[in-house]
Amino acid sequence: MNGMPFAATHILVPMVLVSLIRAHWPKLKHKITIHEIFIAGVFGILPDIDIPLAWLVHYVTGSGIPAIHRTFTHTLLAVAIILLVAVSLKKVNRQLYTAGLLAALGYFTHLVLDFTLIGTIQPFWPFSLAESGLNILPSELGAAHVLAGLDAVLILFWLWHEEKFKKIKSFY
Repeated sequence: MNGMPFAATHILVPMVLVSLIRAHWPKLKHKITIHEIFIAGVFGILPDIDIPLAWLVHYVTGSGIPAIHRTFTHTLLAVAIILLVAVSLKKVNRQLYTAGLLAALGYFTHLVLDFTLIGTIQPFWPFSLAESGLNILPSELGAAHVLAGLDAVLILFWLWHEEKFKKIKSFY
């Protein structure tokens, strides 16, 4: 499990994806708010909560940093739980339902990025500890430079798209 996409990529990919869906799927234009796009971004980085948790365990116990990264927080089970919560909220509050769906999408994009770009994940934890991943950017090939460039391209593309289609004003 060498390296990982940078935090900005994990946040930007779901935000850009949801923004594109909102912009180019007219029925969703007024159903997805900027706050819900923000939620997708937050949930896009959430699986990496295991990193500060490992540091906390190390600090509290005084033992080594546990090797928990890309285990219990990088599982499809988490996406399923978020989706179940979202569906349970559908009849209660439509906005919470939408936010829940976008949270699941954000979380899922994180798993896809980690699975695809660099290293492995345990997608079926706790049912299987098997690790899998495409690892298309092996760290020995300068993956850090590619990942930094990806962050830059994502933010520039998003800003260009929002300006070109005047979508930033449509949130108000």
